[in-house]
Amino acid sequence: QKDVFSYIKLGGQDWYVVKSIRQCGKSVLAEILLIYSAFKTPCSVSLSVSPVVSQSRKMYEDILRIASKLVYKSNGSTLEIIFFNGSKIIFRSAEQGDSIRGITVKGSGILVVDEAAYIQDEIFYSVLVPTTNVYRAPIFVFSTPKFKNGFFYNLYIRGLDSKTSNGVVSFDWTKYDLSKYLPDDMLELYRQQMPKQSFAAEFLGEFVDADGSVF
Repeated sequence: QKDVFSYIKLGGQDWYVVKSIRQCGKSVLAEILLIYSAFKTPCSVSLSVSPVVSQSRKMYEDILRIASKLVYKSNGSTLEIIFFNGSKIIFRSAEQGDSIRGITVKGSGILVVDEAAYIQDEIFYSVLVPTTNVYRAPIFVFSTPKFKNGFFYNLYIRGLDSKTSNGVVSFDWTKYDLSKYLPDDMLELYRQQMPKQSFAAEFLGEFVDADGSVF
């Protein structure tokens, strides 16, 4: 988390892609980034998108708890938080599709896409990315890997090569020592109990072939 946070420079339209195994703090970092961007300049607008509403609500509730003393008002129905400096964070799910159109990420705001491998390409490129165009807002894409296709995979591969990245920066958290979060004995238990493809993606952080895989 520290390496990703220290690397980024909020304010430019760069895209940051983080690949990680399950339960290693992707969502926590996303929450920190959203709070940080809200207070970098007043009256900014950030958008956080997860695959389903329950995940969006969890992100909303986490930030509400972490930054409770900084919140001016919040709406649990629309999943929006407004801070005392006028900045706003809007939480949506990819299931809401076209209803996200019309939202504009502005000021020092950012777009966060959580568990991106489980969101359709059409939603990402036609609905989510355009919310950042007017103010050239940064985009942060987090996910456990899934198949060797789709926008998350393609962006991650693109960001690994500085010659062709064109503003995309990729991070692979599986290169770090994750034994604190996933001890060897627990990893072996998952290996024995889970389908091979699912285990490789969720607990080894590897992209897998779509054919014959079980999720």
